[in-house]
Amino acid sequence: METDATDAIQILVALSALPVVVFALWNDYYARHLDELKQSRETEGAAMEIQRVRSAGLFAMMLQALFFLSTTELRQELPLYLQFFPIIGISIQTWLQAGTEKKVREIFKKPALSATTAGSAEPRPDSRSGTRGGPGFARAFAWALVAGFIYLSIMIGALMAATIAARMLDANAWFSMAFMVVGVLTGVLGGLGLNFALGPYYLRQVLCSREVEDPEQRAALTAVFKDARLPEPAFQQAEVGGGIAGAMMTGMRFGTGIFRPTVFVTQGLLKRLDPTELKAVLAHEASHMALRHLRRRFVFSCSMILAIATVSTFLVVLAHVAFTRAGSPESAQWVGLLCGAGAFVSAFKLLAKQSRAHELESDLYCVESLGIQVETLASALRKLETHDPYGSRGPGVTHPSTDARILALRTKLSTRLTSAAASAPAPAPAPAGDERETDHTDRAA
Repeated sequence: METDATDAIQILVALSALPVVVFALWNDYYARHLDELKQSRETEGAAMEIQRVRSAGLFAMMLQALFFLSTTELRQELPLYLQFFPIIGISIQTWLQAGTEKKVREIFKKPALSATTAGSAEPRPDSRSGTRGGPGFARAFAWALVAGFIYLSIMIGALMAATIAARMLDANAWFSMAFMVVGVLTGVLGGLGLNFALGPYYLRQVLCSREVEDPEQRAALTAVFKDARLPEPAFQQAEVGGGIAGAMMTGMRFGTGIFRPTVFVTQGLLKRLDPTELKAVLAHEASHMALRHLRRRFVFSCSMILAIATVSTFLVVLAHVAFTRAGSPESAQWVGLLCGAGAFVSAFKLLAKQSRAHELESDLYCVESLGIQVETLASALRKLETHDPYGSRGPGVTHPSTDARILALRTKLSTRLTSAAASAPAPAPAPAGDERETDHTDRAA
């Protein structure tokens, strides 16, 4: 038995070390490639080089996850402290990857503009954006995989912790099942919460964004959030091509560091909006934070996941019982597939509906509470819609059309003014003594 345990440990160590060794060998080869680039004094293409490093790192992590999942039965016989070999491997790989990315940025760092040319030169793009600018499908897909991997890791970790807890308590079958259900839900909600909180960091990587440096534009952001009595977020310009004009707010209001809330704007927006219109757009984004829309979306998503899981489980169990009695238990799997498809469509529609409601709430809040003029906001929204290729048209979109937003805003403001006028107290009548004095004066006249 002791020999079997030793063999199992050796297998786990070897499998956990293999992805790290593969990445280290690739890293050594890539370092020689970087030395050649340094000698050739290339100044463009940083995004492509960093993407190569991260793609190799992502491949190694996926290999690590594959080995981890394929050794579940082997790891069940080992103590808990021996389950963390993959984490050690990922930590070593992350350290190697961070060093390589730092070396890439140092090689591709451009010298500062001279004083004679600084006034006439165009703003220098961030070194991560490469020659083309813009995030690109491959970059967005890679970071979507990273987010999915983090989500899956948290869910598997929570499930493992629940399983180990059930074993340590020597729970029976029903209690073990309850522990597993709690573990799955904890993993799902925990992974969802972490990905919500990491939204600003993910978008910085996907959009190749950089800090907005224009002092007037930064002053507008500071003034808006100070007037709203909100913590000032980071202000990032997204390197998006095609002249797209857009803005978005991500992150929880209490976040700091990589979790710090961030306002992303595109270069097209900064070019096309005048200062008052830019202030209106920033006030709209500040309204999302003031109204805690991201937190409300997270709570709504968690509630929807719990409701869908409960209903789907009930339907699948009911279908299994019904089809088993009918003599065709294999047909029950189709119910599971239909529940999954229905849950996806329903979640998409409900989240889109909530997002549209949040946009209308933010429009109203920035006008009523932050002093933005309706005409200024309407002008900014029309410019954004004109230069947004994704638009706000079609079913299931996250924003109402601009015409619908302006109409809803005017209607709501008019309704509130009418209600305020109707509820205002009537002017008090003049005292009787004053009336007599007035009549006496009139008669004397």
